[in-house]
Amino acid sequence: MKTILGVAISISFLLLFLTGKVYNKNKQLTANVSALLEMATYYRTQDSLSAASVEQLVLSKKELQTYYEDLVREAENLKLKLRRLESAGRTVTQTEFKTVTQWRDSIIYISDIRIDTIRCFKHQDLYLYFEGCELPSSGGIFTHIAISDTLIQFIHRVPRQFWFVKYGTKAIRQEVTTKNPHTEIVYTEFIKLNKR
Repeated sequence: MKTILGVAISISFLLLFLTGKVYNKNKQLTANVSALLEMATYYRTQDSLSAASVEQLVLSKKELQTYYEDLVREAENLKLKLRRLESAGRTVTQTEFKTVTQWRDSIIYISDIRIDTIRCFKHQDLYLYFEGCELPSSGGIFTHIAISDTLIQFIHRVPRQFWFVKYGTKAIRQEVTTKNPHTEIVYTEFIKLNKR
């Protein structure tokens, strides 16, 4: 009788353990479906800078290897061990700048005896620098372009809300913004690796 009771208790604990695992996996899958269906939100900050918000996607290492081979390759290129990764993210930006500029004459010294002028243009601000000059010998234009930007990223908890009471955690979100006013965030994602 004691043996049967011991087996029954053991089976009960095993079932409770497995039910807990299934519940946690179901909760993770529900959150992932919500994150995938919601997609990223793109908006402008008060300073008219591009920003994006995306919900966290929770994956196992095996799922990351299956569905995000490019991120795994990048981690390997950086000599990072996949088992040590906590999370991964990717943000794609596009910088577009339109301007009208004037040609100006620049003097160049071709040799000690000969001086020539070529037409050049130049623009510079805090985030963009570009200049170009005509190449009289080939008819082309030599250009130099430099773009600087800073991406700022915040990971934060979104609480559940019942009327005016906020409690617990509904989701984890990533907020990304750029400091270059000429840059637009076109894609972002945030993946947390499940250690289980």
